[in-house]
Amino acid sequence: MMQHNPQFWISLSFAILGGAFCISGLLFRFYRFFKYRDIGQLLISVGVMALIWHVMIYTGEIQYYPRIYNKGIPFYYLVGPCFYFYVWLKFNPNSTLPKYWLLHLLPFCFGLIDVIPYAIAPLEEQKKLLRMLVEDIPLGFKHHYGFVDQQLHYMLRFGLAIAYIIGQWRLYYNADVDAKATKREVLIFNSVYSIYLLLQCSIVLAIILNSSQEAYILKSLDKLVWVSFCFLLFSLWFMLDGNKKSTLYYLK
Repeated sequence: MMQHNPQFWISLSFAILGGAFCISGLLFRFYRFFKYRDIGQLLISVGVMALIWHVMIYTGEIQYYPRIYNKGIPFYYLVGPCFYFYVWLKFNPNSTLPKYWLLHLLPFCFGLIDVIPYAIAPLEEQKKLLRMLVEDIPLGFKHHYGFVDQQLHYMLRFGLAIAYIIGQWRLYYNADVDAKATKREVLIFNSVYSIYLLLQCSIVLAIILNSSQEAYILKSLDKLVWVSFCFLLFSLWFMLDGNKKSTLYYLK
C-alpha cells in the first residue's frame, strides 16, 4: 500500500512541516494586519490558507472527515486574486484596492454554489463516496455532486491561476527599478508559486486526457514528493518573510 512506501512518508513529512511553517507565518501576518491594517498581509494569508487546505486534502485520511470534503472548492478560487493583489499592493504601498477588485470574487461565488449538492447529501452517502474515492481517484472528477462537471473546476481554477501568475510577473517587470528590495521579495514569491503551478500541470493533464490512476498525483509518489517539497519551500519563505517589517510601513 502507498502508506508503507518511504516516498509517502517523505511527502507527508514535507506537508506537515510546511503546514507548521505556514501557521507560524500566518500568526506573524495576522499580527501585522491587525496592528498596521496592512491589507496585503490579509490577502496573502487567505491565499495561503486555501493552499494549505489544498495540500492537506491529498491524503486517504479525508475519508474520515466527509463533512469537509469539497468545501475548499470556493476558497481555491481565491488564491489567484489574493496573490495577485498582494503583489499589486507591494508595488503600490500607499494605495487602496481598486474598485473593480470585487469582480474577482465571482469564481468564489460560483464554487460556493456548486458545493451545495454534496453538503446537503446524507452523511452515509458522503462516507460511501469517500470510501470509493480513496480506491478510485478519478471518481473525484466524475461524481455527480455538483451543478457542473467536476473536471471543470480543476481546469477553470488552473487556467485562472495561470492568468493571475502572468499578471504577477507583469507587475514585477513593470515595477519601478528603484524598488529593489520589494522586487527581490516578489521575485522569490512569484518563482516558488510558479514552480508549484508547474508541478500541478500533471493533475490537469491527467484529468483532460482521462489517464489511468497512476497518472494522478495521489497515485504517483514521485509527483507527490516534489509538490510537497515545493510547498515546504513556499511555506518557509512565507514564514521568514512574514517576520520582516512590512514594506508599507518601512517606506513611511
